[in-house]
Amino acid sequence: MAETVRRRRRSKTPPVTSPEKISPLVWGAAALGLTTAFLSFVALWEIIPLFGGWPFPPLLPLSGYYEWVTFEHLAPGRDGRVTSKNLAIAEDATNHELNLSPLAVDAWLRLAYIDSLRGPKLTSKGLDALDKSFQAARFDPINCGDRDVLALNHWSELTPSLRQHVLAEIRMTWKPPVVVHPEVIRRWRSQVTDQGGGFALLLTLGPADR
Repeated sequence: MAETVRRRRRSKTPPVTSPEKISPLVWGAAALGLTTAFLSFVALWEIIPLFGGWPFPPLLPLSGYYEWVTFEHLAPGRDGRVTSKNLAIAEDATNHELNLSPLAVDAWLRLAYIDSLRGPKLTSKGLDALDKSFQAARFDPINCGDRDVLALNHWSELTPSLRQHVLAEIRMTWKPPVVVHPEVIRRWRSQVTDQGGGFALLLTLGPADR
């Protein structure tokens, strides 16, 4: 009887298929399903910051995204000022961007601008960022206006080498013949409020009506 029971139990045991006998199509479908699930998870993980989650994409860092975060947090509030919290987020985002694009002139310039918003004078950190923007590009027709105006408005704080860089860029991009429209040049000049920077600009370009 015991032998009969064992035989019947063995006869009812379902057959086991070895991995070698599984169809490649089954393996392919399983791999495709896992890949789709993983990519869906990554996509969800990446778009969460757009809805108020963590501030930076954790898996697929993109320098353009960090630039967007920076500009979003540098926008002044109703009182016309940028909060210290937003300045910290903007600075962190810009540093992330520079880790990916260390020669981004506008990113170095933004660090200097953020430093200028924190106090009336540029700190060593802001001066270093401004200097690194010139190391990345001595002459930049896209960012020259913002960079030179920022530098001229902190003229007394600049090192002699930084002053030379600024004046060289002004001679190259502000003086005729240049591709910048004269009205833009006049607008840039009107934004220089520092007395020392304005005098340096006058000596370099001459009177504003010239």
